[in-house]
Amino acid sequence: MKQNNQMVCDLETGVCGEVNGEEMEVVEFNTKKKSIELYYVTDPICSHCWALEPVLRRFITQYGHYFNIHTVLGGLLEKWGDKPVDPANGISGPADVAGHWREVGEYSRMPIDGSLMIDNPVQSSYPPSRVFKVIQQKHSTALAEKYLRRSREELFAFNQNIAETSAMIEIVNGLGLNGEEIVHEAEQGSGQSLLNEDFSLVRSLGVRGFQRLLC
Repeated sequence: MKQNNQMVCDLETGVCGEVNGEEMEVVEFNTKKKSIELYYVTDPICSHCWALEPVLRRFITQYGHYFNIHTVLGGLLEKWGDKPVDPANGISGPADVAGHWREVGEYSRMPIDGSLMIDNPVQSSYPPSRVFKVIQQKHSTALAEKYLRRSREELFAFNQNIAETSAMIEIVNGLGLNGEEIVHEAEQGSGQSLLNEDFSLVRSLGVRGFQRLLC
């Protein structure tokens, strides 16, 4: 006579299965294993990166359990010189940036004024980048990410020159950290050497532009 197997359901997982006098084995399909290393190459004054933020945040929220994301700074602007900084976008000086930023803002619907680059232009993206690296090393990546986000808000939405020492100190203080101490370390201490490590990684990844996601 054929024996009928009993059906048992687990009330917590909702998984049902046949058992034959033994405890049912439950396979946890919801276990999340981060098996992908994702590198995001960016810069504090990258307008396209600012425009990408809502999409990137949604992507991380929905799929972040599958990967580890690493924010890498690429050094968009060391300084203004005689040669075009970004010939592809027609950018030779700060005044050219203002119009480019406005176009990015209109296309992405992210708040970007751009007049700062005419009235009080950012001379280099290296200072806020160095601060990011110091916060990351001495505190946490999470705080460094908050610093990057708030820096972009101040730059694009509120026309603040985030490369100025006073602005950097104020933003860092807003994170509950010692702004003067961290900015001093970024400017006079390990900031540039830490940033150079990111630059080396960017070269090894073969990146030649910003808002790049590599895995």
